[in-house]
Amino acid sequence: MDISHNKRNGAIAEFRVIVELLARNFVVSVPQGEYAGYDMIADNHTGDLHRLQIKSTNKRIPDSTGYRVGVGRGKSRKKPYTSNDCDFIVCVVFPDFYIIPVLAADVASLNLYPEGNSGKKTPANYVGRWEKYKNAWDVLNSVVKEP
Repeated sequence: MDISHNKRNGAIAEFRVIVELLARNFVVSVPQGEYAGYDMIADNHTGDLHRLQIKSTNKRIPDSTGYRVGVGRGKSRKKPYTSNDCDFIVCVVFPDFYIIPVLAADVASLNLYPEGNSGKKTPANYVGRWEKYKNAWDVLNSVVKEP
């Protein structure tokens, strides 16, 4: 059986998220099959169930310290996820995790800068749009509401 690198890397990212959630005392449920708009559910013991879509990458943005993560859905023309699909997109750029509310992620790809400075194309003190969500596991302890 030949498993593509993308499938294998995706499975590894999902297991890393599960380990992080379990270490933080969440209950984790994983749907069987690939028909849901999410990869797992995180239960924070307060009655809040959060649907998580997991994405990962190890590909750098050219001439940058950043990483581009595709967070779109669909086969060819990627569309952003909506609140009908999931509640959070968790981007894994190991060893870091970005826990981004789907309502904030209105794009089909994200540029993430876990190492800080984004490189030659931006100022040295640049802080990316998504950096406030880096390792922000506490967002899963809050209720997400439509704007």
